[in-house]
Formats: sequence, C-alpha cells, structure tokens
Amino acid sequence: MDEGKKIKMHFTSDKEKEAKAKKEKGQEQLESQDVHKQEETTETLISETSEETKNEDLASLLKGKEEELQKEHDRLLRTLAEHENYKKRMARERADFLKFGNESLIKELLPVLDNLELSLEHARNATNANAITEGIELVKKEFLRKLEKFGLSAISARGEKFDPNRHEAAAQIETAEHPEDTVIDEFQKGYFIHDRLLRPARVSVAKPPYSQKD
Repeated sequence: MDEGKKIKMHFTSDKEKEAKAKKEKGQEQLESQDVHKQEETTETLISETSEETKNEDLASLLKGKEEELQKEHDRLLRTLAEHENYKKRMARERADFLKFGNESLIKELLPVLDNLELSLEHARNATNANAITEGIELVKKEFLRKLEKFGLSAISARGEKFDPNRHEAAAQIETAEHPEDTVIDEFQKGYFIHDRLLRPARVSVAKPPYSQKD
C-alpha cells in the first residue's frame, strides 16, 4: 500500500475516533442530564411531600388549638351562667331576708302585744290605779325580756360619769351636789344591740355652779 493511502486511512481513523469520542461524550452528557433531571424530580417530589406533611401537621395542630379554644369558650360560658345564677339567687335571698328578717322578732313580740291589749281592757274597767300600774309593769318586763333574747341591753346612766360613747348630753345642770360630768338625770334610755350602740342615753350632766368657776 502506497504512502498516500496510508495517510488517508490514518486520517480517516482519527476522524472516526474523534466522532466516536464526541458521540460518547454527548451520550455521557445526555445521561448526566437525565440523572440530574431525575435528581431534580426526586428532590421536587421530596420537597412537595415534605411541604404536604408540614401542611397536614399545621392543619392538625390548628384543629387541636381550635378545639381547645372551643372547650375554653364553653367553660367560660358555663362559669358566667353559674355566676349570673348565683347573683340572682343571692339577690332573692337578700330580698327575702329584708322582707322576712324580722319575722322571728315579731313572733316573739306578739305575746307582748296580746298582754298589752289585755292590760288596756282591764284598765278601762279597773277602779284601782295600782292594778293598772302593775299590769303595765308586767308588760314592760316581758317586752324587755323578749328584746334581750335578740341582744338588746339597756345602758346604765344615772349617777355615772358622762361617757360620750354611751351618753348624749341634752342639758347641763349647775350643781354642787354632784361631781362635775356626773349624769344627774335620764330623759331617754339608751340601748346596745350586742356590742354595738343602738341608741345613746339622753341625759343631763352636772357642771360646777358659776360661783365655783371663779
């Protein structure tokens, strides 16, 4: 074989090799692109799946919170309703107390009223003043005894030192017979109910005579 043919064949062989290499390289690129696309598709699917999972988790969490809020709302409504019922019950009980709170006291005083009516009836037909006086005294004692059951007690005044916490000075009397600030007389009795002042005793109080002030 002459030299020209050898060169031509060699050149042709190089071209074929180069073409084959290009073809193989292109095939490799295509395969690489396919792999890359597959990887991208896989990543997209994973990302979408992860996003869906997150959304489901968030939806489940939101639903749970909504249920908790609904339960709390129902509980608050029940509490408010119970509070309103309690307020209404207390208002009814207070109204009943104000209306009937003195029932037991009045029941205790009814016998006193009965006795007073009897005393008045006897007084109309009596000729003895002492009998009338005794009847009134008995009614008075019974009346005080009934009131004492409810905590009433009389304030002592006459002959005691004036006490502004228990006595009310209605008059001042100049006298040398009694020490200064001594209660001389009692115009109206005072009373305690338990340990609380119900009404002070209205009294007259001794003060030194004008001549003694000098």
